[in-house]
Amino acid sequence: MISFQFETYIADGAEHYSYGADYGKGMVQTSKTVSFPESLLSLVDMNIDEIEPAIRQREWCRTAQADYEQMNCQLLERLQQAEQTLRQPDMSSFRRMEEGLTALEKGLTAPEKAGE
Repeated sequence: MISFQFETYIADGAEHYSYGADYGKGMVQTSKTVSFPESLLSLVDMNIDEIEPAIRQREWCRTAQADYEQMNCQLLERLQQAEQTLRQPDMSSFRRMEEGLTALEKGLTAPEKAGE
């Protein structure tokens, strides 16, 4: 069975961590020391009113970035559709118009030929 051990204490203006695991071959211990202001306990003295605007700005930035990315993807899709339309334009209405004009021209010139 694996066993774990974790200890922390504050002494001499520093926070000391000691942790380890025993995988059946004896405890492997690791230690780390950080200066006290860098520790998690410094959050206790933090004034949330001072940092709340920065937190709100960060949240706004994340939301705005997500919105921008979504708008960018939508714009890219529209541009790709426009590119496809330009690469393969539908010219059938022009062909129908030409056919109609040709038929009209034949209809207008047919009486002249009959009267000759």
